[in-house]
Amino acid sequence: MPDVYQVMQYFAVLSGLPLVECQVYEPLCQSALAQVMDQLKAGVNPEEQSKRICFYAAVQALCSYGSLLQATGVDFQVGEVSVSPHATSSGLRELQEIQTAAMRDLLRPEFVFQQVVGG
Repeated sequence: MPDVYQVMQYFAVLSGLPLVECQVYEPLCQSALAQVMDQLKAGVNPEEQSKRICFYAAVQALCSYGSLLQATGVDFQVGEVSVSPHATSSGLRELQEIQTAAMRDLLRPEFVFQQVVGG
């Protein structure tokens, strides 16, 4: 079954933060996981898709984390994606779109269309 600890592990890898430092972002990861669980198509077995669901929730949490840092005026970098308060977060948006498209077989269509097309 998808759990917040697995989401936090993926979040740590994606953000480049040590897992210990990610503990303060547990509510962010919990929220992302809850949102993803609410977006699943009827009939999807979360236990069978746990890794995919948790990874996608971690991507969602990372995008929220990036938005929070950008809103507070903090520059940060995740891999090759840099975000500053004066720039758009197009790299994170692209990551979110790619992962949303990869999850289209699990998500209800309105969420795939909203994320990939509408942003």
